Amino acid sequence: SIVPNLIGKSIFEYFDDHGLADIKPLIHRALSGEKFSAEIFAEKYWFDIHYWPLKNEKGEMTGVAGVSADITIKKQAEKLIISEQ
Repeated sequence: SIVPNLIGKSIFEYFDDHGLADIKPLIHRALSGEKFSAEIFAEKYWFDIHYWPLKNEKGEMTGVAGVSADITIKKQAEKLIISEQ
């Protein structure tokens, strides 16, 4: 399970430990207050990730939320279509 690996660590440490340092700039971008989405390749999978800032009632940043979807099959299909053209 991923959860025990995260207890007591920042998300940045987790990404560093798992060779996912490319995700860190995206989190910093969301922490700056930007809402956006990005496609990333991590290990052997492609993900479509949506980030948005979390703010309290005063409008102050309190964190970042994100949701991701595995789009590996979509990316493989796109690559196949391009290679057949």
